[in-house]
Amino acid sequence: MFIASKLINFDGWIKKQLICQVEGLFGNLDKVWKDVRDSKWLGGNEEGWERFPYYLNGLIPLAYALKETNLISKANKYIDVIIKNQREDGRICPENDTDQFSDDLWSMFLILRVLTIYAEVSGNDNVDCVIAKGLKYINTAMNHKTIINWAHARYFECFIPLLYAKRRKLVGNNFIKELTVKLKSQGLDYKVSSSLWNMSASRWAYDNHGVNIVMALKASELYKELTGQTDFDAKDMLAILDKYHGNAYGHFNLDECLAPVGPNYGSELCSVVEAMYSYEVLFNLTNDTYWLERLERLAFNGLPATISDDMWAHQYDQQVNQLNCSVHNKLSYFRTNSVEANVFGLEPHFGCCTANFGQGWPLFALSAYSYFKDSVQINIPLSATINLENGLILKCKSEYPFRNKLVLLSNRDTQIRIKVSKYAYLKNFKKKNGFVNISLNANEEKELEYAFELRLEDRPKSFATLNYGPLLFSIPMKYRKQIVEYTKNNVERKFPYCDYYYELNDEWRYGFISEKFKVIEKEYNLPFDRNNPPLLIEGKFALLSWGLKSSYKNIPQDNYRNVVKKDINLKMQPYGSTYLRMTEIPLIKEEK
Repeated sequence: MFIASKLINFDGWIKKQLICQVEGLFGNLDKVWKDVRDSKWLGGNEEGWERFPYYLNGLIPLAYALKETNLISKANKYIDVIIKNQREDGRICPENDTDQFSDDLWSMFLILRVLTIYAEVSGNDNVDCVIAKGLKYINTAMNHKTIINWAHARYFECFIPLLYAKRRKLVGNNFIKELTVKLKSQGLDYKVSSSLWNMSASRWAYDNHGVNIVMALKASELYKELTGQTDFDAKDMLAILDKYHGNAYGHFNLDECLAPVGPNYGSELCSVVEAMYSYEVLFNLTNDTYWLERLERLAFNGLPATISDDMWAHQYDQQVNQLNCSVHNKLSYFRTNSVEANVFGLEPHFGCCTANFGQGWPLFALSAYSYFKDSVQINIPLSATINLENGLILKCKSEYPFRNKLVLLSNRDTQIRIKVSKYAYLKNFKKKNGFVNISLNANEEKELEYAFELRLEDRPKSFATLNYGPLLFSIPMKYRKQIVEYTKNNVERKFPYCDYYYELNDEWRYGFISEKFKVIEKEYNLPFDRNNPPLLIEGKFALLSWGLKSSYKNIPQDNYRNVVKKDINLKMQPYGSTYLRMTEIPLIKEEK
C-alpha cells in the first residue's frame, strides 16, 4: 500500500532521522535485546510470538527506505527465516512452538502483514506463495476454533495480506470473501464497543486497550475494499475518542487503556505508531487529506517526543505536561501502567514498544509520495528524488515543517499535486480538497513559500496550547539527567541502551499572558535535538500560584490560583524536541 521504495531516494532531515534510527537502539536491537537476539524464531529460547515480527515490521521498511545494502541483506536473511518456519499446513511459527500464546492467531496475522509490507517495499514477489498458504491455514483453522484473545481484538490486521492477495490474484474471490467475513464475524465489534468509549478504563481489557482501538480505525475501510460493504465510519469513532480522551497533539490519552482528557495522563508509544499506520492505510485507500492531517500531528509531535533525540531510548508513556521521567514513588498516575512507564530506556514497563516503535519513521517516509502513471502526488513534502518508470524525475528540496520554503525541479514538463496542511497555505495558490495543483517546466526550479498559521488553541479548564503549522510547542524544562545501568529479568541495561532519568530542575508554573509571539529559526542538525531545535517561539508569560496534586511528585493540579508575576520572557520549542515540558497551560485573559 506504499509507493515502491525503488522509486524514491530520501534526503534532508528525514534521511538523517532514518540514519539516526539505524545507529540507535532499533538498528542494534538484534545485538543487545534478548527478545530479538535470542528469539525462538531464530532458534533461541526467548519469546517466539509477536516481538520478532514486530521488529521486522520496522526493519524492512527502514532498510528499503534508506536502500542500505547491509540492512537489506539483514532484512532478507530474516525473511528467509520466516519462510523456512512455514509448516506444511501453512502455519508460520518457530520450530519449537511452545509459546504460551501459541493458540492465538494474532502472530500469524502480524507475520503476514510483515510479509505484505516486504513484498510492497522490496518489489519482490517471492513471498506471494507463503502469504497465500498462510491465509489458507488461517481459514481452515477458524473452521475448528474461533479466534481468541489478541486475534479476536485485531482480526482486521489479516485484511492487509488479504487485500494484497486479492490485488495480486493469489487466491480466488470466493476464498477472499469467505475468510474476510469469517474474520469480521468472529472478531471484536468495535462499532458496538465504541458506545463505552465515553468512559475511561479502571481495569485492563481488550475492548478498551488503546493500541487495539487505534489499529481498528482502518478496519472498516479495509473491509469495504474487500467486500464493498461498510462497517463503521472511522471519523465518527475518532470524534468519540477526541471528545473523551483527546490530547493536545492530536492523539488520545491511552496509557495502555482509555484515560481521561487532561495533560497529565499518558499515551503509549505503540498507540502512536499504530495510529500512524492506520492513518497511512486510510489515506492510501481514500486519498482523503483528513488522514494526512492526523498523521502529520503524530509524526511531528507525538512520535519524536517519546523517543530520545539519539534514538537510543524510548518511553512507554509520554505526557503532554511532563515534569518528571523517573521512578519517583510507588503510586502511578497512569491508570493501567506502572510508575516506570514514562522513563526513557530499553524496555520501560513492557517490551512491546521496544519491538514495535521502529515502524514509525520509515513507514511515514514511504507514505510521503504517491504516483499515478506519469505524475507525482506529494502527500508530505519531505526532501526526496522520485524516479518514475516512465523516465520522469522529480526533486523536492524541503525542510517542512521547520521551514517555509519548498523547491521543486523536474526533468520534463509535468503537473503535480501537493497536499497543504489546513494550518498553512501556499502563497499564490488555491487549495481544493486539501491539495494545490502545480505546473512545472522542464529543468526549471520552482520555489514555493508556505505561510504557517501561528495560533493558540483552546483546551479544557481555560488552558491553551501554542501551535505553528502542524507543530505543537512547549516550554522546555531544565532537568538533572541520570544514567541508570542494571539487569532485570536477565535483560541487561548498559550504556547507551540503559535507562535515563530526567528530574525537574526548573520553574514550571507558567501561563500565557499575551497572544503575540516571535518565531526564531535556528541552524540545526537533527530536527528533534533537545538542545538545538530548529525553531523557537518567543513570547511573554505569567508566573502563577500553582500547586502539585496530593501524593504525586511533579503532577500539576488541574488549575492555578492567581498570577504572581507578569511579563516574563520565555522561549518555547517544538513539543517533539523536549524531555520535560509544560505544553497545555492557562491562558490568562486580563480584564479590560
